[in-house]
This record gives sequence, structure tokens and C-alpha cells, in this order.
Amino acid sequence: GKQNGTSTLTVNGSMSWTGGILEGSGSTVIPSGVTLSISSSSYKDIDGRALNNQGTVMQTGGYFYLRNAGAISNSGTYNIAGDYSISDNGGAASTFTNTGTFKKTSGTLSNSVYVQFINNGGTIQVEAGTLRFHKSSSFNGGTYAVTSGATLAFYESGQVYTVSGTLLGTLNGTFMLSNGTMTVASGGATFAMGGNGFRFERGTINGSGTLTNTGTF
Repeated sequence: GKQNGTSTLTVNGSMSWTGGILEGSGSTVIPSGVTLSISSSSYKDIDGRALNNQGTVMQTGGYFYLRNAGAISNSGTYNIAGDYSISDNGGAASTFTNTGTFKKTSGTLSNSVYVQFINNGGTIQVEAGTLRFHKSSSFNGGTYAVTSGATLAFYESGQVYTVSGTLLGTLNGTFMLSNGTMTVASGGATFAMGGNGFRFERGTINGSGTLTNTGTF
């Protein structure tokens, strides 16, 4: 089925999404204190619509897509519990903007984010497995926490990962440039992450700003 329209739908009770499409130029809002569960192996798609999460999203299923400038805005908590991805299904570029907490809490394999990710001072946590960013994305400050044995990776060749502001956190696992280009914005960036520090495995680091590292690199 489909949920569509040009207006805002506010969900005031728990919502379970097991299949179907959110479409139209309006938005769907998950308020603070409300949980949206995204589950099952059925097809689920955000087609040109905005999903605004102020509460909690729990993703425990795959086959989850954005297309035609579909957008997720997270100021609450978005939790991927298992080895599931957020995929791009074509059309104008789709985005995930995070000012809250985005985390992977279980699963031994990889989660992949195939849409543009914009971290504006939010928190990114990897407690198990690997979280990979595949599309050109920006990381404007924020807090990064990676558990021992887990990995957070800028992953894709040909993509650009722009960093700016001060990136804080504790890296008991691995946070790395696995491939692609990490660009330091004109205002510069500071890596102030304790623990293992940032790992430069391959790819390119460039940009007009200064990259300052206060820990291990």
C-alpha cells in the first residue's frame, strides 16, 4: 500500500512499517516519545517524501529504499539493529540528515548507507559489525563512538566525504577512510577523538582547509 499527499502526517502512537511506500511532497513526523519500527524483508520505500524522526526509529529489516529526493531527518534516535542497509532507488538524490543519534547496535556483518548522509553535530555510534558510507557525504562536527571490534568507514571509491568543525568521541574500534576522497572544508576540521584515532587506509585527503589531529592518526 501507499501513504501519500502534500500535508504533514504526525504519528502519535507506535507505528510498525513492514511494507509499502511513503510518497508525495508532504512529510511524516515521528514525535518525541514515539517509536517507528521498520521490519520484515518486504519492500519499503520513501518516494519523494520526508520522514522527520524526533522520537525513535528501530530498523530490524532490509529492503529499505529512498528515491526521488526522499529524505530522512533524524533529531531523535535511529537504531539499525542487525545487518541492514539504507539504499538508493534512483531519481533525484535522496538524503539522510542527522542531528540526533544514528547507530548500529547489533549484527556481525556490514550496514551500508547508499544515500547522501549529512551529520550536523549529531552522534554516530557503531557497537557491532561495520557501518559503511557509500555516497558523497558531509560530517560537520559531531561525536563518533566505535566499540572494540567494530568499524566505521568512508568506503566508496569516487565519492567525496567532507569534514568540518570538531569531531569528538572515543574510538575503541576503527574509524577509517577505506576509499574515496576525504575533503577538509575551507574552515578546517579538528579530529579530537580518543582511543585508536582515525585510520587512513587508502584514497585521498585533500581540501583547502587545515586538518588538525589531537590524537592518534
